[in-house]
Amino acid sequence: MKAIRRPDQYLRLRGDLWHYVRRVLAPDVFEGLNRQGALLCMALMETGCRPSELANIRPANIRLDAEVPHIRIRPTKDRELKSGASVRDIPLVGVGLEAMRQAPNGFPHYRDRSYLLSASLTKAFKARALFPTKQHRIYSVRHSFENRMLEAGLGFGLRCTLMGHRNPRPEYGDGGSLAYRRDELLKIAHPVSAELLQSYPFDNKHNKYAGANLVPC
Repeated sequence: MKAIRRPDQYLRLRGDLWHYVRRVLAPDVFEGLNRQGALLCMALMETGCRPSELANIRPANIRLDAEVPHIRIRPTKDRELKSGASVRDIPLVGVGLEAMRQAPNGFPHYRDRSYLLSASLTKAFKARALFPTKQHRIYSVRHSFENRMLEAGLGFGLRCTLMGHRNPRPEYGDGGSLAYRRDELLKIAHPVSAELLQSYPFDNKHNKYAGANLVPC
């Protein structure tokens, strides 16, 4: 029997969102956590992906050298997506872009082990008191992404596209170009400070992609 979710199971990060973001993006806050897990968490904040989608992303679907850097959410022969609507291209902005620049080959430590990712991040968040309430979960980050897009005025169709949700309305387009999607997502991009990029889990010394996307704080 399919489990019934409680109404508060995946609470959106609202109200004290900026306080939460400042704590999560504080330099070295994730020191001690597996580096791939820390980077993956920051990518989740800016892409709205399901944790399993990023944990299993393949290097060929991380397009850092494209005119508009982006990731492609695609099924593989070994893994299906939740639905056809889950197939999508998501531009990389803000701290999500910086995180993916540090992980051009994806996250092999968590590949096919997204359960380990959720367990590790949940433990890390609880140990550092990063959840706004005891009812919040890692999946709340995804729901917060949707709410941030809504409050920034991003259109319903684009929100459905980026979230990987089926759009119940008649389809007359494909969600817009990557450049359009990027420009819309920049409205909700989290600030990226030089101090953050010089701290864990970022490493600017050995990565050709890092540090090219600073957003003033």
